[in-house]
Parts: sequence; structure tokens; C-alpha cells
Amino acid sequence: MKTSFKFVWLCFIALATVSCKKDKIPCDPTREDSPCYQGPSDPQPGDILLVSEYTRQTQYGKTYFRNTFDEQNRLIKNTQYSTENEVRSSIEYTYNERGYLSTVIDKNELGRAIRVSEYTTHDNQGRPMTMNESVPNQPDEVIYDWSFQYSANKLVQYAHPRGELTGGFTETYIYNDSGDIFSFEVTAENYFHKEVMSNLDGKIRPNKYGNPYNWRFPGTQNHQRIVSILEDGTEDYERELRYTYNNAGYPLTKEVYQKATGELIETYTYSYQQAR
Repeated sequence: MKTSFKFVWLCFIALATVSCKKDKIPCDPTREDSPCYQGPSDPQPGDILLVSEYTRQTQYGKTYFRNTFDEQNRLIKNTQYSTENEVRSSIEYTYNERGYLSTVIDKNELGRAIRVSEYTTHDNQGRPMTMNESVPNQPDEVIYDWSFQYSANKLVQYAHPRGELTGGFTETYIYNDSGDIFSFEVTAENYFHKEVMSNLDGKIRPNKYGNPYNWRFPGTQNHQRIVSILEDGTEDYERELRYTYNNAGYPLTKEVYQKATGELIETYTYSYQQAR
């Protein structure tokens, strides 16, 4: 009896050992199912890439961001963090059963919601038609009701504070035939802001894939020139954008210069992961 029990126990140990060896995934930075996978080291033309991390450097310092995607390559969280890897803020994205963007929650460093955007209706292409935006945990909470109107090469977004007669504003996007933004304009009472984008680079913009706002930014390319326009139509402020790229045609760096002085204003760096 003891011999039989010992034999059964040894068989159990052997099976468990074999199972563990079989299930163990080796540490291989080139394998996506490996615990130490670091993303594609040498992307090739045609690869679909998602921005995993990026930085923004200005005269005020450097900011770090990290993206998290779900199994459908949709962005579900964007986290801003410090050099010590401490969370500064985050944005969480959820989608409804049809895959349409439904809720966006901005949170502070304590994880408390500071803005909630709920997309309530969509058209048959998955583009939002209405949205309400609120600022919770505030004594004088104001809810903005948004509506979206789409036409050929144009998107107009209207925002109005609920229950108020004034205080609303309008955002207008104009696109070229390829879907890249040509101009962006914000108008409100006693306020006007407009930017015109041009000089496309023929490459792929960093957040082309996985972007929950692709219905607002459907284009593919990167702009190399942005000009601010005054209300009378004259040019006010021009910026030049310069890029470096990886082998797949995605930007690795973006530098923003003030055209008049040649001063470097902002620098962005991008890291990517292979889409599932």
C-alpha cells in the first residue's frame, strides 16, 4: 500500500513538473506573450503600431505619458506620470457593446474624477451625436451638453451649459479630401481662435491607430506647418514642425519651432508597440 501511494505521489509530482515547464513562457523581448516583451525593436513598412509611451518637453519641464490598450487595440487608459513613476493624472476610456466610445473620465493624482464625458447617442458609423460633460465633486457643478454635426469635410461641435442662456461655444473642424485636418476654429462670445494646418509629410501620424477620437481626427499624415489666424483673417503666429521617423513611417520625435525666431518650443518623443 505504501509503495502504491508513493508511486501515485511521484506521478503527481512528475505531471505537475511537466505542466509547469510547458506553461512557463520564456523571457524573450521579441515575443508578445513574453513577460519581458518590449515591443517591436525594428518595425517594418506596413506594420500597424500603437503609441505605448510618449514625452513632451517644454521650457517648463518634461512630462511623461503611458497608454494602455485592450485586446481590440482600443485605448482604454492614458496616464501622465513623473520621473519617479508617480501618477500625476489619468484618462480612462470605455466603449459600449457596439464598440463605440461611451465614457471618458479624467482623474487627478488621487484617482478622483475631475471631469466625466458621456457619449449618449451615435450615428450608424459609430460617430457621436450627443454628449454631456460634467465636473463632479464640485459645489457649483456645471453640465455642458454637446451636439455633433457632420457634413462633407466638416465637423461642427456645439457645447452649451445646461439651463443657461449664454456661455456656449462652437468648435469647427475642416478636412481635406484625405481626411487630414485643414483648419480648427473655436468661437464664443468675445472669443475667437483659429489654426490652419498644412504641408503634410506623407507619413503616418503617431496615434493613427487605437485613437478613440478617430471620428474627429480621421486623417493619416502629420502636419509640418501650423498658423494661427486672427479674426480679420490675417496670419498671427506660425509654427514649423520637424520629425524623425522609424522604418514603418511613424514619428520617433517631433520638434515644434517658432517660425519667426527659430526658437524650439516643444519636443515630443514616441515609443510604439505592435498592434494585436
